[in-house]
Amino acid sequence: YYQPGAGPMMDMGPYYLTALLHLMGPIESIAGATSRGFTQRSVQRPGQQERTIDVDVSTHVAGVVNFHSGAVASIMMSFDVWRAQLPHIEIYGTQGTLSVPDPDRSAGPVKIFTPGDAAFVDIPVDGFAQDSRGIGVADLAYAILNGRQPRAGIDQMYHVLDAMNAFEDSCREGLVYRLRSTAQVPPLLPQNAHEWAQNGD
Repeated sequence: YYQPGAGPMMDMGPYYLTALLHLMGPIESIAGATSRGFTQRSVQRPGQQERTIDVDVSTHVAGVVNFHSGAVASIMMSFDVWRAQLPHIEIYGTQGTLSVPDPDRSAGPVKIFTPGDAAFVDIPVDGFAQDSRGIGVADLAYAILNGRQPRAGIDQMYHVLDAMNAFEDSCREGLVYRLRSTAQVPPLLPQNAHEWAQNGD
């Protein structure tokens, strides 16, 4: 977690930035700010004694993400926060607010608030709403069998990796980092596994 190639953005960014890519489209630019809360940390593995390790990465990453669609997102990933009550992802639109569950958990309610509502209302979610961590592997298998591109294709993966690195690059260089990569939003999954298997898509 605390060596080069890791840190909070590399740990959690794939889930959140991929979710934002699916919701908002490809990213145009990022302005990042990073910090390192501690130079050393105490860690302990089960059955081992506590030891001190050096922290060689930023442990708090924040920034502003600009999308080609015109949407703007604020993002924060941190190993320096004990616990928070912030929403995982909320989208503030012209017709209301959409609250999306933690993309790291592959489950949870989707809620919407529109003018005139007294509170957020749950939106029924069909299909892959629970325990869907293996869905990417299944989609890759169907893609190979049916000669199509997988939904989690190489362009999408590279675009998300480019974005994760952009926070640190932007902070280090003191400027807005414009991504050179892009990716298309993949088509939605069918609503149920039976339809998916029958259609091969």
